[in-house]
Amino acid sequence: MDDRADLQRRLERLEAQLRDNQTRLRNVLEVAKVGGWELDLVRDVAVWSAETREILGVGPEAPATPETVLGRCVDDSDRAIVRDALADIRAGGSRYALTYRVFAPDGSVRVIHSRAEVRRDDQGRATRLVGIVQDVTEQEHLRAQLVQSQRLETVGRLAAGLAHDLNNMLTIIQGSCDFLEPSLVDEGARQDLATIRNASERSAALTRALLAFTRQQVLKPESLDVNEVVGSIRKMLARLVGTSVVLDLRTPRHVGYVTADREQLIQVLVNIAANARDAMPDGGRLTIVTDEAPLPDGLGSSRGRHARITLSDTGNGMAPEVLARIFDPFF
Repeated sequence: MDDRADLQRRLERLEAQLRDNQTRLRNVLEVAKVGGWELDLVRDVAVWSAETREILGVGPEAPATPETVLGRCVDDSDRAIVRDALADIRAGGSRYALTYRVFAPDGSVRVIHSRAEVRRDDQGRATRLVGIVQDVTEQEHLRAQLVQSQRLETVGRLAAGLAHDLNNMLTIIQGSCDFLEPSLVDEGARQDLATIRNASERSAALTRALLAFTRQQVLKPESLDVNEVVGSIRKMLARLVGTSVVLDLRTPRHVGYVTADREQLIQVLVNIAANARDAMPDGGRLTIVTDEAPLPDGLGSSRGRHARITLSDTGNGMAPEVLARIFDPFF
């Protein structure tokens, strides 16, 4: 009797340890965003873990079959990849590893990495396919950002070299203009020289933009009156947008000073105004407003007064694919 009771206690302890280990494993898989599954190749029926259903975005009521994955989850352009992998297994393959996209219930797209291996019976026949799925969306986004960063670094090195060479040539041109100007008497010649000087100054502004892109420009931060800066380029912006666009500047009161590079701030405003003009080929209204606003979450912890410059137009707006690239250099 004592032996039976002792055996019962040992069995209960083992069951408790098993449950504890299962809980730990489940927690690890949940954190790692990994789900397990098994496909009976004879009956074509699968068993999915709760994590697998969560990753694939499939509810508990959906049947665990390959058709569910292909029909409800996988992105249209990736279905052939998954279908071919399963066909290869049925034709005698032993394993696969592939990456594909699925649609989450909220409409977002997840990137899934899946690995599987065949299990065979005593006669060597493939009977089961055992595998995992892992949500690697975040890793893929980080990888894409790294690739983009490396591309920008390469472009940046080329742009920096080009900008420095252009600067050297422009310095000679601008120096020659300064040297020639006092000796010119003919008004036509002086106007031609002014045209050359203006062209060289515009080219110099372009090289500064290239250097700013490569982070090699020497910035000159200073204390700037926001309203004064916006007001100083009113005429420039009016000429830029043309007569078919109404320029509405609203600087109702002093919004304080900011520390910034004046040329860079003006360049940003000019670039946005030019894009707004292009978005209104039949005319419209470009509104620029200055005011104070709280700092948005995630942009820092600095408290106090913050100036805001808001630009809006009556154009058609941007398509999602354009909006996603608005911060790409020279886009």
